[in-house]
Amino acid sequence: MHAAHIGHSLAGDPKYGDKEMNKRFREMGLNRMFLHASHMSFELEDRAYSFSTPLPDDLKNFLDVLSVKGKRLVYSRDKSRTDF
Repeated sequence: MHAAHIGHSLAGDPKYGDKEMNKRFREMGLNRMFLHASHMSFELEDRAYSFSTPLPDDLKNFLDVLSVKGKRLVYSRDKSRTDF
């Protein structure tokens, strides 16, 4: 919600995302929100915890497709942006 409020909704967000753009992303293979925590750390009871995980294959594949097809993707939500 906060990202959408400042004009940068998450790719694939069904509630706050751009419906037309999400449709185009689905056509390119994005079947969920593009949301991933690559690293998380916290302290609990004087002990530090740290976790890392790579980007999942489905999101990597989407980025690969987007790097090619995204160059041809036309986006004119506010008329000031004509390409993506």
